[in-house]
Amino acid sequence: MFHDITDAKEGKRRMQEAAQLAQVGHWEWVIATGELHWSDETYACFGYAPGSIVPTFELYVSHIEPHDRARVQSLVERALEQDTDYHAEFQFHRADGSMRVGRATGHVERDSRGTPITMSGAMQDITVLRQTEQRFQVAFRASPLAASIAQTSNGLFLEVNDKYEKYFGWTREDLIGKTTLEVGLWVDQASRRAWLDELHRHGSVLDFESQWRCKSGEIRQVSLSAELINIDNEPLVLAFIQDITERKANEARIDFLAHHDPLTGLPNRVLFRDRFSLATAWSERSGCRVALLFVDLDHFKTINDTLGHPVGDQLLQQVATRLRQCVRDTDTISRQGGDEFLIALTDVQDLDAVSRVAGKVVQTLSAPFQIEGHELAATLSMGVAVWPDDGQDFDALLQRADTAMYQAKAAGRNTYRFYTAEMNAQALEQLKLRTALHWALDQNEFVLHYQPQIELASGRVVGVEALLRWQRGTDPLLLPGRFIAAAEESGLIVQIGEWVLREACAQAMRWQQAGLPELTMAVNLSAVQFRRGNLLLSVTQALADSGLEPSRLELELTESLLLDDAEQVLETVRRFKALGVCLSIDDFGTGYSSLAYLKRFAVDKLKIDQSFVRDIVSDPDDAAIVRAIISMARSLKLKVIAEGVETAELASFLNLYHCHEAQGYHYARPMPADELAAWLLQYQTRD
Repeated sequence: MFHDITDAKEGKRRMQEAAQLAQVGHWEWVIATGELHWSDETYACFGYAPGSIVPTFELYVSHIEPHDRARVQSLVERALEQDTDYHAEFQFHRADGSMRVGRATGHVERDSRGTPITMSGAMQDITVLRQTEQRFQVAFRASPLAASIAQTSNGLFLEVNDKYEKYFGWTREDLIGKTTLEVGLWVDQASRRAWLDELHRHGSVLDFESQWRCKSGEIRQVSLSAELINIDNEPLVLAFIQDITERKANEARIDFLAHHDPLTGLPNRVLFRDRFSLATAWSERSGCRVALLFVDLDHFKTINDTLGHPVGDQLLQQVATRLRQCVRDTDTISRQGGDEFLIALTDVQDLDAVSRVAGKVVQTLSAPFQIEGHELAATLSMGVAVWPDDGQDFDALLQRADTAMYQAKAAGRNTYRFYTAEMNAQALEQLKLRTALHWALDQNEFVLHYQPQIELASGRVVGVEALLRWQRGTDPLLLPGRFIAAAEESGLIVQIGEWVLREACAQAMRWQQAGLPELTMAVNLSAVQFRRGNLLLSVTQALADSGLEPSRLELELTESLLLDDAEQVLETVRRFKALGVCLSIDDFGTGYSSLAYLKRFAVDKLKIDQSFVRDIVSDPDDAAIVRAIISMARSLKLKVIAEGVETAELASFLNLYHCHEAQGYHYARPMPADELAAWLLQYQTRD
């Protein structure tokens, strides 16, 4: 009789190949004769060439390290005597003397009387596996995050590191053998289920945010990252937990700053514009109107100058409180900065209703304010423009409400005026100003002054900011606040900006050629330059003509830039970055800048607005805001410069907060180029 054994041979061949790939050796020990047979892989485990020696049980035992030898022999004897399988892990040395870790298993075959006939099993070198496990254990314990290993089947903690106690108060004894449900870690069970669903669906979870409960009962914000792993054929969950409570608080604060005025808590211009847009969209469907009220406090500067900024700030806060009492929840109040407020009245049926609200605002604010023992009168002037009667878009309405507000001031203040077509005095004045700006360009009436920027840690001058001034005939120098708006509206800002770039870059090189230290030249940019001009060409040409290194030019992006054609701006910014030019955000924190903006535009530096800086010594809120901005910026690897530093005490506090740079009157006022050169020489030789 013949049998086809081809399949059996093929199966044996495949098993041998699998053993070779897994580097698992097999052995068989004939008990009666003492013969021991090793597979090629078993020979390799002990460092012998196949067939080069005759294996014996004594040889096998001699390779085992003395401290493990008796235990292994005892396990073999127990397997022979008690009909149990043999499992052992031990240290052994190979033929060349190198130390390894092995794992051996065996099974005893017996005859009908129960007498052992053979013992056979497997031998594997697991040195690499154990080394990997040791490295894993070291990394697990040394992780700066809370780390844990739990069973997938029931969620029981098998191991945790000491960071659980450090960050959340839970000791190892509190957690081992328990589940997160038993301990009460998860605050929101729906969040836990979502985390588990994602983990089982994808095999891993990265930065899943939720809330965890500390042993003290305190709730903390956490970020969980986890992965399904397999150790010794057991499915487990390896998880790392980071406490992000402070980071989330900082993000929330920054997000609040992006949409609210930090002093009064009112919406800023960005949020106000959004709500005004929603109000007009709704009114267009309902057939109603929207009124825009422009409120300006009368003689506020006098209060600030005589009683100080803290009193002025309290007055603004009380004004905001009273304004809230005058409008409905559906209306919106915004502080625009300084002493200016905007109010949007929605669902306006008739102008009499607007008049009643405007009159109520005037009357409410006319009552005296009690602040730090002072009784203050704070009257206001208000202009009113109505959508869609006076304009279809926000900017047009704002301009006309502003025009009406000035008419209210001209009428004696403490009153309001509706915009009318006859209110063209301001428009005529703007026309005259635009004409004068054209003349100023032709006659070279513009000049640049420069204000030093100081590295706080070293005290070195590292840069200057170029500031535009207008020498209009024999009149005193005009600051940008007097004419930049008109220049932007007329488009002349493009030509003016090109001149500023050329002159600033050229001046930086003139200083270098005169032997002065290399300084970074900071130049402000207008949103109109992005929209109307070829800004990239202007910058490239200014650098080429002057020979200034691109890394020595810093472009400051203005607040209004955020509201204009973001995609076009983003593309231009990318090209600036490719060119090597530095980018900074001016007046960060005043309402336009946000984390999303920083991420999209990849800036290098933030300039903290002086309104936050000036009171950090005395105002804990301002100090907290500045610290939050600096902490956020440093975490994003951005430099921070504070403007408006007027005292040594402010500089000291900013240095303590790890602010990188500062500028302000404490160091120097803006000055012409030749005066700055002399100032630099004197600054370098100071004691």
